[in-house]
Amino acid sequence: MVASTLDYTVIDAFTPERFRGNPAAVILLEEETYPDDSFLQKIGREFNLSETAFLIKHATSSPNSPSFHIRWFTPTVEIALCGHATLASAHFLYTKNLVPKSVPVSFHTQSGFVTAGPSAGKGKVELDFPAEPSVESSEADWDIVGTVFGLDRSDLIFVGRSRLDVVVEVSEAVNIEEVKVDFSALATLKTRGLIITRAAPVSYKDFHFISRVFSADTGIPEDPVTGSAHCTLAVHWSKKLGKENQPLAAYQASERGGILEVTWLQEKGRVKLVGDAVVVAEGKLFLA
Repeated sequence: MVASTLDYTVIDAFTPERFRGNPAAVILLEEETYPDDSFLQKIGREFNLSETAFLIKHATSSPNSPSFHIRWFTPTVEIALCGHATLASAHFLYTKNLVPKSVPVSFHTQSGFVTAGPSAGKGKVELDFPAEPSVESSEADWDIVGTVFGLDRSDLIFVGRSRLDVVVEVSEAVNIEEVKVDFSALATLKTRGLIITRAAPVSYKDFHFISRVFSADTGIPEDPVTGSAHCTLAVHWSKKLGKENQPLAAYQASERGGILEVTWLQEKGRVKLVGDAVVVAEGKLFLA
């Protein structure tokens, strides 16, 4: 039975600054199993953030090998993989001294096991996620993407699909910070998200590439910073730049903005995502 109140923490992820990056609410449940999905969805809708993360300690968890179940809800749907809310959850567990700060945390998800731990010498959190490579899309996808962004075919370098998203690389002539989105056209793509990316312009000289992420049916028209999208972007740009197994600096150019370091571990089929996080709010939810 769910308690009459729940403690929550709101954390901005992939940023060292409050009110930037991507906010996530984190709730640690005391139950051994999750309550009804409808109950979790109501809480996700109440927070109205990109994602709310719900944690339950796994039966095998121990101080030296902490392990948790994790589920993520947008205001309208549950999603299968979320980077920023996982980073926020790890930051929550460390700052609340619920797990030792020197020990990685394992999370059981719909997409398999993911881990989060301290990034050596950086004071950040490092995520170990499955790589989500993309393959080139059909001509129909190329046409729809052009309509979504109002771009000519000559502006599009690559359009592909991963397990989760559609990704489009555009030419350096396109300012992705100023693109307008036709969400009716986007809905016809039948995808979780649409990632637009390009090589970093001179104004982002400290980065290898920049991106934005849009969605027509998750309740979040534009995601401020999307860790899981970088599981696709890391593969794409590592191949293009010849930097497999090397860290790349990424910036998500939403209004809030977010900074990530990403590394595609080619042989392992994994992606390392490194970022900062900061607590912005704490409180109680009253349920009865």
